[in-house]
Amino acid sequence: MLIRYNEAVDIIRKVQKLGEPTLDLLGTSLMPFGLSTKVRGDSSPKMDDDLILHSSAGESYFRRKDLPKGDELLSGYKVLMSKTGAEHAGEPDKDGQFRVLTKSMQVIGPNHICTHSYFLMGRFDTEDAANSLLSYLRTKFVRFLVLQMMTSINVSKAVFQFVPQQNWSKVWTDEELYSKYELSNDEINFIETMIKPFDSTARNE
Repeated sequence: MLIRYNEAVDIIRKVQKLGEPTLDLLGTSLMPFGLSTKVRGDSSPKMDDDLILHSSAGESYFRRKDLPKGDELLSGYKVLMSKTGAEHAGEPDKDGQFRVLTKSMQVIGPNHICTHSYFLMGRFDTEDAANSLLSYLRTKFVRFLVLQMMTSINVSKAVFQFVPQQNWSKVWTDEELYSKYELSNDEINFIETMIKPFDSTARNE
């Protein structure tokens, strides 16, 4: 497996040393509900059991009886993720930093579905657990590991093969993760300087 940066090899070895299951196991395939990118729902609900559809045009309402597949994904809380995960064709910006994953990631509840513009990560009984995963996905630590698997601007569950699963009962921070995996100051600095912080990007990125 080709790793994008040689400096990342030792970091990945430290992460894998704990033998934790990886995050790709929690991801769905692309187009998890069988709905193409062009599908749109109604502006208002027509039936009591209508589903909330997430598309690039925003939220709308979709008839449950018309759902092609994915009934098993309707329960629980998930993180909705855009399949477009990087800018500049996966290359660094003028500051030499990468924008990996998007700020549009959000927790969605039961009876929410999506088009091919998105995929889902995780499925939990509680919203708190899904928010824990969301906090983890927003860390530079996770986005750095994702970057090592990216070969284009698009993401799928496959790019999370280096990302370990965690305890989903808490909010995660980079500082905790750097400590858990015993990263050196040089390794931490490498991650911090490479990955662009979310607070310096636009809301829709």
